[in-house]
Amino acid sequence: MQKLIKKNITIDILLFLSIISIPLYQIRVNIFITSLSLLSLAELILIMFGIFIYRRELKIIYLKEKYFFNLILSLLAILLLSVLKTNTIHAYGIFIEWFLLPILASFIILIYLRQNENKILLLKKMITFIFFAVSVVALFYWFKKDLTFDDRLKTFYLSPNHLAMFISSTIFIVFSLIYEIKNKLIKILLAIIILIGILILFKTNSIINLLAVFMAINIYLIYFYRKSFILIVSIFLTISLIFISVQHKIPNVETVFKKNSGSSRLVIYTVSLNLARKNLFIGKNLGNFQNKYLAQQQFYPPYPEWAVPTPHNFILMNLFSGGLIFTILFILIIVYWIFKMFIKLGKAKNKQKIIFLYILTILVIIIQGIFDTPYWKNDLSFIFWIVIILGLSEKSFLKLKT
Repeated sequence: MQKLIKKNITIDILLFLSIISIPLYQIRVNIFITSLSLLSLAELILIMFGIFIYRRELKIIYLKEKYFFNLILSLLAILLLSVLKTNTIHAYGIFIEWFLLPILASFIILIYLRQNENKILLLKKMITFIFFAVSVVALFYWFKKDLTFDDRLKTFYLSPNHLAMFISSTIFIVFSLIYEIKNKLIKILLAIIILIGILILFKTNSIINLLAVFMAINIYLIYFYRKSFILIVSIFLTISLIFISVQHKIPNVETVFKKNSGSSRLVIYTVSLNLARKNLFIGKNLGNFQNKYLAQQQFYPPYPEWAVPTPHNFILMNLFSGGLIFTILFILIIVYWIFKMFIKLGKAKNKQKIIFLYILTILVIIIQGIFDTPYWKNDLSFIFWIVIILGLSEKSFLKLKT
């Protein structure tokens, strides 16, 4: 019994270190001739200890989810072929830090949650903690008026869109806690944290993320509260906020016909499709989109935008980096997971809202992928797999916690 308690405490600590490292993904630690992000290092330590602690359970969990994990293994295998064809340090780094480590760490977390169902709540509290911490830091930047040239909030993230993707990818996990806590004061605090997150999201002026979150909120209200007055208020608020954001980003009609985000993306998508066709089945240029994009300039009118590290579309990024087979496998993983969640939703007795919020989180990430590149960052990748694992770990019964 004492050994089991010690094992759980060890994983608790390592998991917490991994979760709080998510916003610190840009900090890198030198290791011999290379470096790892602080987040990747935390994941690596969690994996090593997890494999040692759960060495007997690894096969059992794999066999229970054999089809799902075979899809993931196939995904990694195809991407590895792309990495070997690209054969650059950056490509190997992407494979290890954005795919291999988040997937393996999530597999350890799945075993951990299956062994200790009560730890699901703990994991979501950890995510709520970093959500709140990032929101507080964002408020500090906002009050200091430390904004981008176009008056958008990005804090310590690389861009406002990156901050927006973090907020929108975690907000419904925080929301799900409301249904697992019976203390009214804590429920109110969680509601305040969520409202602060929405306020931060609005200040990033990331229209697609704002739209994704409010679309998800409205879908949630339609599914559970379709006759409620709050649904009408929510739809009105969604239209108002999107209108204000669009007006801020495109202040006059002339801007629409000149350089803007939409026209830039159309050019990027056209170039990306042509680049993807050259290595359609298995990608060959992992992590080298910027150079390939610039090399195509001679075949097109002058680009509206030159600094383009990604195609700003999830499917195009997958096609360019991993090829068609990789893209199909990724879609199959998401579709299979959503299918399993709807089966759980039908069987769930009092966890319907929680499971539905997980589905909405993945829906938000999918919507993000229309005009941006979610997942293709080490922090967003880890969040994606955590949501997947949370969905696989949830049971149909709900035990309220104080």
